[in-house]
Amino acid sequence: MKDLILVTGSTGFIATQTVLRLLDEGYRVRGTVRSQKKGDALRKLVASYRDDAPLEIAVADLLEDEGWSAAMKGCDGLFHMASPFPGGDIEDEDKLLAPAVEGTERVLKAAKAAGIPRAVLTSSVAAVAYGVPTRPNGVFTEKDWSDPQGDGISTYAKSKVLAERKAWDVVADGGPALTTINPSLVLGPMIEDDHGTSIGMIRSLLSGEMDKIPAAAFGIVDVRDVVSAHIKAFEMDSAKGERFIVSDAFMTMEEVVADLRNAYPSLSEHFPTELEDGAIEHRVPSAKKASETLGIEFTPASHAIVATAQCLIDRKLVDAPVAR
Repeated sequence: MKDLILVTGSTGFIATQTVLRLLDEGYRVRGTVRSQKKGDALRKLVASYRDDAPLEIAVADLLEDEGWSAAMKGCDGLFHMASPFPGGDIEDEDKLLAPAVEGTERVLKAAKAAGIPRAVLTSSVAAVAYGVPTRPNGVFTEKDWSDPQGDGISTYAKSKVLAERKAWDVVADGGPALTTINPSLVLGPMIEDDHGTSIGMIRSLLSGEMDKIPAAAFGIVDVRDVVSAHIKAFEMDSAKGERFIVSDAFMTMEEVVADLRNAYPSLSEHFPTELEDGAIEHRVPSAKKASETLGIEFTPASHAIVATAQCLIDRKLVDAPVAR
């Protein structure tokens, strides 16, 4: 049996798939949840895929000290994946910043106190390429950092850059050898019905809820590649102390709609055709380092888009298309 890995936020979209992959690869896993009810639901989900899973549950909240020392006990590694990803406007940014920043500090300090040697943090390209001017080639790498005080930066991006900065500060004078994984927009197949904001974007397109195509563009990465990056980063000594952007193609929303239209011509009449006004910023995340160091061969973004859509359809999570 391999190491015992603590996965925080273990009921999230990326985290649940990470838990299952770790178990498949022979690791023991302890997942943190905010309530025993959520823990029971996670056990049931995991058992539906493998009934012999050595899964442990620990109850702990990012905003409370209680539970974290016990959760860390005996662990060989930490995957800190817990952080909110809300959709829409945020009225009180502290409700997002506190669990992201204070929670990251609390978790990593507990890991340091427990003597855990390795930690992998789920960050985001939101911590890399926002609140700063664009550049002629539009490409951003792991050497770049978002400016939390920069013009136009979202509260979500602010939370990610502040949380990641806090993580590096905590381990600067000792503690776990840290690696951060910085995904772009995460899509791909789902293993449960409870989906997050990124999946919700595809659901809105399939349901015909969008009147216009947003004037937006972003990198896209398949969730399975994000999981692989976390595990490879934990296992490889060369990943210690490094950041890794994980992303495949950079796509406009117009291109995303075109992929869906090609894959689902019967729904094409429900997809928006008119583009919203506004300039599209090209902040292109480069995943060259992850490809070369971690050996990730990225799933084509178009495949991730269609896999997301097909899961939503198969699970009957798509509302009846709105007539236009």
